[in-house]
Amino acid sequence: GVGIGVFIAFLGFKNGGLVIGSDSTLVQFLSFNSANWGTAQVAALLTVLGVIIIGVLRHFNVKGSVLISMITISVISAFTGVTQGITKDSFISLGTMFKDF
Repeated sequence: GVGIGVFIAFLGFKNGGLVIGSDSTLVQFLSFNSANWGTAQVAALLTVLGVIIIGVLRHFNVKGSVLISMITISVISAFTGVTQGITKDSFISLGTMFKDF
């Protein structure tokens, strides 16, 4: 049902950094109004961008829209430095690893 979908979306927004904890209301959206953006704001913006990409691809009935969005946002986050384990250097070394094929 709808309730499970909203709960899964809430968990995704929480893991994406768009929803954060608050003392007064328990949860709140991350503020994008701060003058200096950190990795939290960039990660939340990439979360929103991922949802938009999924929506656009689903509108045009593209099969694998969620997977395409996940890969696209993963590559973008690696090049912006948001991810901790994957960096742009790991993508470059991945290309040199398969040069013999």
